[in-house]
Amino acid sequence: IIMLVMVDRPTGTDYYGSIVAAPVVTDVFTEALPYLGYLPQYTEEEYVKAMRKYLLVTDTVKKFDLILAAVGVPSMLVYLFLSSFSVFSIILLVCAVVFAGFVGFQYFYVPVMVFRQTPKFKEEYHLTFTEAGVSFETVSVQSELKWDTYKIFWEGEDCYYLVQEAQAFTLVPKRAFASEAEKLAFEQLAEKGTEYTKRKV
Repeated sequence: IIMLVMVDRPTGTDYYGSIVAAPVVTDVFTEALPYLGYLPQYTEEEYVKAMRKYLLVTDTVKKFDLILAAVGVPSMLVYLFLSSFSVFSIILLVCAVVFAGFVGFQYFYVPVMVFRQTPKFKEEYHLTFTEAGVSFETVSVQSELKWDTYKIFWEGEDCYYLVQEAQAFTLVPKRAFASEAEKLAFEQLAEKGTEYTKRKV
């Protein structure tokens, strides 16, 4: 959809397009968006990156834990040699390895596993947004969720998160929108429908 808005002799001192014409575009696209659908498909890289970001934002995995896991094992190895393989140093090394394995499993492996073991992520999907909610359809799944199903609306660098509860969210890639106006219309629908909005995660 391409839209041109021309305002003849705007009143007031602010006559810039972002102030005069943009609200008109927003209103029109807000009405048009419910009739727009698209058929994107998640890529593994896209989903994994978004999932890892979600884990950090929700503190499921803390940045400090990642840092500690990264430096813990090398540090304990050094301590092991310096202490001449004492029992205490061996115990500390085992603990560091277990901790690093647990954190690494959650942050690096789980997002990849979830993507590869969830068939709907590999199918083309059709998302439609209306005042009532979100319609999600693939070859194998068809569902409609009201906006109040989602508790939180977040905007990430490359995608939007519609969060239902812990570990349950709908990912909407920004690349699926054809224009900034479509993004803005979607954001207004999401902000209006969800209970809590946290921007730019």
